[in-house]
Amino acid sequence: MAINFPNAFTSATTATGAQLDANFAAINSAANTANGPVFLNGTSQLPAVDGSLLTNLPIPATGVVSQVRQTVLTGSSSAGLPNALSIGTGLAVNLSATATPMVLSAAKGFGASGAVDQIEVISADATGIVTLPAWNTSYIYRTLGGLWGSTLAPPQYGYAYNQAAQSSLTLNNVSTDDFGNTWTNTSVTFANSTPQISSTYYGVFNGSSSYLLNTSITSVGSGGWALRGWFNPASLAALQTLFSAPSSSATFGMCDVEISTGGKTTLLLSSTGTSWDQANGTVGTATLVVGTWYFVELTYDPINAKYYLYVNGVVDQTITATAKASAFNKFIVGAWYNGTVYNSFFNGKAQGFEFLPYCQHPAGITYSIPTTLASVSVAGYASEWFSLNDMKFYSVSAASSVAGTNPTFTSSVKVYAGQGATNLTTVTSATTYAYQGKFDQTYLTTSGATNYNHNIGVVPIIAQTQVAGVTSNPAVTLTSTNFAWTATTASTRVIAQRGW
Repeated sequence: MAINFPNAFTSATTATGAQLDANFAAINSAANTANGPVFLNGTSQLPAVDGSLLTNLPIPATGVVSQVRQTVLTGSSSAGLPNALSIGTGLAVNLSATATPMVLSAAKGFGASGAVDQIEVISADATGIVTLPAWNTSYIYRTLGGLWGSTLAPPQYGYAYNQAAQSSLTLNNVSTDDFGNTWTNTSVTFANSTPQISSTYYGVFNGSSSYLLNTSITSVGSGGWALRGWFNPASLAALQTLFSAPSSSATFGMCDVEISTGGKTTLLLSSTGTSWDQANGTVGTATLVVGTWYFVELTYDPINAKYYLYVNGVVDQTITATAKASAFNKFIVGAWYNGTVYNSFFNGKAQGFEFLPYCQHPAGITYSIPTTLASVSVAGYASEWFSLNDMKFYSVSAASSVAGTNPTFTSSVKVYAGQGATNLTTVTSATTYAYQGKFDQTYLTTSGATNYNHNIGVVPIIAQTQVAGVTSNPAVTLTSTNFAWTATTASTRVIAQRGW
């Protein structure tokens, strides 16, 4: 330390007040400068000085580690893998939490002092925490401080809400999409004289130029899905398309659902987008007649690896296909596009058209047709979204009213802890997501790693890799429908989770 004092003193010198003041002024002048003393500020804090030469500080090897949020922090495990969720009786899922409590952390955004999280500790085993629907994959969540639940709709995690993951066109005197997708209306008008759903409007398609077009939805995803809506043909004079998804390859696409002149459903399906390799004009059994409303649904059931085409809740066609549906570049209601022009126009009325990112009606089981138009606010209908900007979970609570604008959201405090698969009567697998995104390296192979562009539920120093837990039924082979990679040997039962 070097300070230039203007006055020097010895033990025999009597310093004057002015001399002491001058020396103190020199000390103050040198404070917080090179080779000078460091003074605390008025609130007893260190000033902004360079601390790069400080030693013995606990600095992580790869940088600063932030807290882990939006995950299960601890819980029951086996051989280094989480197994808190397990197969119960029938279609029920059980929880193990007595020996090792389950600790959940739900992100609630940010406050004045930084991150705000809610923590819950569950310390008792429980049977039947959820009962899952048959023949499906369900996502299991815990509302903190509340109850367990499950949904068929896969949750979204991202900086922006993906409107194109789902669609709902009520056609109730509007051609706007409840999820905010943009649809171009060409010559579709509206009327309300004879709707299927009372006190509503429907779209009128003229059979020569009317259709609705979307170009932002280009995939139905890798799991289950459904396309469906109400249709009332006004004429059967020509082959006509109810809905279709053409690809960039002329004359082909993902699907084309038509009505023949004989009133039969005609189905075309593709896994390639360059040929009708899955169904090439297969014909249904039901006979549709002019002037009658029909609820037509095309759905893919990944558990049974089958497409089902329903008419009024009854299977009209079944197509076995293990390959997933192809991508497409147009989504059309009321017409087909052959690469050059639109044709095969629908002549009649339509309302309540939907695209769902899950299979609600699997296994060809007859179901009751809806009596109301779909509502985005019904619990479980729409996928929930975890915003990586806000660090909050959101549920869709009201429909979008303007094309390109998100629906209305309501925040919720919950954690998705795992998922389960079922057949008709039992749970075939219950998978617990990895705690804190951590894993035992001896159980992970290169093919089991899946990288994401965020670190929800993951300690940042482990390279943004997220891994789901061990299935409670090792004999079950989990397919790429729900997981990025599978293995059935006891030493490699680690599954990379899709969409944490």
